[in-house]
Amino acid sequence: MDWFAALPILATIAVLMSFSGFFSASEAALFYLRDRDLRQLARGNPRQVAVAKLMETPEQVLSAILFWNLLVNMATFALMSMISLRLEDSGQTITAVIFAIGGVFGIIFFSEMLPKCIAVLTPKSFATLCARPISVSLYIVSPLLPILTAINTLTLRLLWPGLRPEPYLALSDLERAVQMSGTDTTLDISQQRALEHIVSLADRRIDEWMRPSGSLPRFSPPLTLEQLRERRWESPYVLISEPDSDEIAKSLWLPGLATNRQKRLDVLADPVIYVPWCTSVAAVVERLAKENLQVAAVVNEHGQTIGVMTLDDILDTIFTTATSRETDDVDEPSIRLIEDGTWEVSGLTSLRMLSRELGVRLPESRNVTVRGVIQEVLQRIARPGDSCQWGRLQFTVTDAPLRGRMRVLIRVVELEER
Repeated sequence: MDWFAALPILATIAVLMSFSGFFSASEAALFYLRDRDLRQLARGNPRQVAVAKLMETPEQVLSAILFWNLLVNMATFALMSMISLRLEDSGQTITAVIFAIGGVFGIIFFSEMLPKCIAVLTPKSFATLCARPISVSLYIVSPLLPILTAINTLTLRLLWPGLRPEPYLALSDLERAVQMSGTDTTLDISQQRALEHIVSLADRRIDEWMRPSGSLPRFSPPLTLEQLRERRWESPYVLISEPDSDEIAKSLWLPGLATNRQKRLDVLADPVIYVPWCTSVAAVVERLAKENLQVAAVVNEHGQTIGVMTLDDILDTIFTTATSRETDDVDEPSIRLIEDGTWEVSGLTSLRMLSRELGVRLPESRNVTVRGVIQEVLQRIARPGDSCQWGRLQFTVTDAPLRGRMRVLIRVVELEER
């Protein structure tokens, strides 16, 4: 076979493989986006808004992408078969077999695997680039979408008719299952601890797990990238207050800004939910998931914001397997007598419990935990070795990680000692 004469066909195959790679990468990028990414894109520039609008109908987008990808791949295989047949007719059987096998692996790698791997590395950027071409392809194939949807629905009903709902499980049943898992060698200690933490969400109040509201950086709108560069912190979140007050209005997830060119960052922020201090952690998680949000602001009985809880904090507490004192079992006593007049407590210990256990009347405070009081007195994030006095209590911080429960030594002193 004359390879020079086959160059137009080979060039067409290369172009078709490029189109196939584009559709594969577009599928990976668009469907790799999370709800949080789509909310930020919806407040971005026109091309980013086009991505969010496109993903309002994900079933149609997926049907269009799969249709065009299938069409392109079929055309590619047809041209490759044409060349293989010409090679076989010219007596080059081995070359024909090698070309056919190499072509299949080439399509798998260059049209499927490689484009998808590249797309998921920067899904927001690639989705922004491909939104307009995908919109055009969706418009072209729109007359066929009802037929494709019907075929898809029929296939699902034939091959996957549905799942029967499982009987309702009570919390006691889950606790029993966790206890029984302790004898199962297939569950290691970290897995069993994670299950115990998940079950405990129903009994844990949010004020026991929250972090003080001042532990996250807070800005007033408008917020720009230059303001963020002036400060450094470890948390992936920043808080944005109301324009005319210090009350928390929104939260901004910083990793989502990597590919954004918006000048005012506060327009990309998500609202926060407000929950009372006595709400269970499980209820907060359920509400955050239902509203697709990341941060909850905790208020006391007077309506004052006393702390915040992020979804990352909750997940970190559940799945952390480190053996530090801050990540010990959540059932460890939060108040422990060290010696006469000195106690070791967790930073998440409530002031009500502290007053009852120590038999000391505490001053009035808008905070409800030891950690919040220490931060209020210090006017900054506590560090190991910090010491301060609040009423008749002398606090000495012994351990203060960024997340989790800090450890504090408390000594009851007489007022004249101050």
